[in-house]
Amino acid sequence: MQTVIKELKPIPANPPRWKPSADPSSITVVGLDITASVSEQIDQIDQLITMKLQVHVLDGFYRTRYEFTPATGH
Repeated sequence: MQTVIKELKPIPANPPRWKPSADPSSITVVGLDITASVSEQIDQIDQLITMKLQVHVLDGFYRTRYEFTPATGH
């Protein structure tokens, strides 16, 4: 019995690694109120992260074809 070996496709190179900004004040966060106090900005960033995580959870439900309906309270 003969074994046929197919030619493997090349593995694409990894994207460049993330590098931290040398100047933290140059970082832009979409949806952040830069006129707010530092503590309010921290709360806003926490909310943005929470929303992003919720989107990923819902995306996982849709990709795995789970269906759910909102509770009607009846």
